[in-house]
Amino acid sequence: MWKASGLDGIGNRLLRECASAFAFPLAHIFNCSIKSGLYPSQWKRGVVKPLYKHKGDRSNPSFYRPVVLLPCVSKVFEGHVREQLQAHCLKAHAIPDEQFGFLPKRSTVWQLLSVLDDWERDLDDGSCVHACFLDMAKAFDRVDHLLLLQKLESVGVHAINLSWFRSYLSQRSICTDVDGHHSSFRSISSGVPQGSVLGPLLFILFYRDLPCVISAPSAMFADDTLLYDRCSGADKSQPCCRLQKIEQILALGRSTGARPLMRANRLTWSSASGTANSSPSLQHPPFHFPVMSFLWYPPRVTSEFVCLIPSTGRSTFVDPYNG
Repeated sequence: MWKASGLDGIGNRLLRECASAFAFPLAHIFNCSIKSGLYPSQWKRGVVKPLYKHKGDRSNPSFYRPVVLLPCVSKVFEGHVREQLQAHCLKAHAIPDEQFGFLPKRSTVWQLLSVLDDWERDLDDGSCVHACFLDMAKAFDRVDHLLLLQKLESVGVHAINLSWFRSYLSQRSICTDVDGHHSSFRSISSGVPQGSVLGPLLFILFYRDLPCVISAPSAMFADDTLLYDRCSGADKSQPCCRLQKIEQILALGRSTGARPLMRANRLTWSSASGTANSSPSLQHPPFHFPVMSFLWYPPRVTSEFVCLIPSTGRSTFVDPYNG
């Protein structure tokens, strides 16, 4: 499926084999797009192809995984923008150390080692560790575009570059393809573009202020979030005070009527101590993060993000993420 092309029919193989001929004109188009603050409308149209999960009834749509295909040229463009935006954010320390997803030199292995190191140290001291596991529902699809643009501005994306991202996110549409038959197009008003190269990084930037909202130690892999804290007092049966910040956020959202922004499928509490085995997990009903909880920004980045695509050489064209 990764070799498939978008609606324009231009595949990765053609782009690679003709890279020397396409490099200069495409770089010119890319730079014109950035300088004008406008993203080509034809590159905002995606096609959804259902991919069978190899289990269950083939006539049941729930046993298919939707895969969104975007034009390959647009993903080349996005790859260069992502490379420069990611370098800017890492240099400015705009991405929290607690985030381990979709970043260079970070992975689930490093996330696990970091958490286990903290827990072993606390358990060796005789403390009890309380943990809260958050499972977000359709997290990538629920990103509010206005808030995302505010987050981008807070990390140094201004003026024409911010206009480019506004154009990139707006007026997107998708259709469904089944055996060569296309449905009508439906507009998308929220979420980061599925199947895109920029999407995961934009989500990370959108989600970056969670460690500031909840002061307890945390570890994140994109939207999968673990919050934990130690308790060394006499009563180790109750979750730590800093983890109660979740309930405070929800209560604040309910009292002010803030509209929900993200819905959690599951909130699971668990605990372990140095003298006993882990207690059973406690399942809580689904809940929503109010919109105001995602407006608490970390310190703003003072340096400005500037994007420019080189206009010569094969490296100008070849997607840095797809070779």
